[in-house]
Amino acid sequence: MANTAIIPLKAIRTGSQATGDVTALGEFESGDRISSTYLTGVALTTTFNAALANTNAYIATTAATERSSLANTNAYIATTAATERSSLANTNAYIATTAATERSSLANTNAYIATKAPTATPTFTGNATFDTDTLFVDSSNDRVGMGTTSPAATVDISGNVRGAVVTDNDLSFDLSASNNFSCTPSGGGTLTFTNHLAGQSGFVWLDNSGGHAIAAAGTTKINATDLTAISTAGIYTLSYFDNGTNAYVSVSRSFA
Repeated sequence: MANTAIIPLKAIRTGSQATGDVTALGEFESGDRISSTYLTGVALTTTFNAALANTNAYIATTAATERSSLANTNAYIATTAATERSSLANTNAYIATTAATERSSLANTNAYIATKAPTATPTFTGNATFDTDTLFVDSSNDRVGMGTTSPAATVDISGNVRGAVVTDNDLSFDLSASNNFSCTPSGGGTLTFTNHLAGQSGFVWLDNSGGHAIAAAGTTKINATDLTAISTAGIYTLSYFDNGTNAYVSVSRSFA
């Protein structure tokens, strides 16, 4: 009968009191286990199957200050299914309720579980640094630095800047697609820029080796001499600046 505590005689009912609830048998010491050998004829109205070894156990009821504390042990918190549980081993566990600042904290780690849904349009104040100088926001001067933590202009980039080159062979260039374009027309067409954006500028690499006739749309502002030149067989670079309504184009000499 190892690990079985013998109940003191004074705690055993006799005679007509041989049956009854276990709670009426007397007082037991902490850690005692009840052996059915010593409870013959006693009706056990409650099943005792919860053991908390080597720990301090506090079970919450209704008072605001009451709590459930499981120190230095594995704590299991039931959810919905009978076999489901949440285990927090060797740590202090705090469970969030309703306050916005409350959280679930797992000791010895940086783990926080949000109790509120994220704001749809979050607002940030103060400086912001991403990977040292990959991206830096200077909130005092309303500047953004890329490759630098000391931006001297509204947008200050220290390093290479490259825009994608979009191939568009029909001589119509969508400014929302890129700043730079490559074009090798297979026939005549009209030089056109769409989705105008004030302040956008860029280049068009034009290979008109076929010598196809090129006209200009009403919103494409180009010198008549330059327009005639790019209709002549050759390779050209066109630079443009857009004011939000029109694209103003200048043309290089032929490279071939």
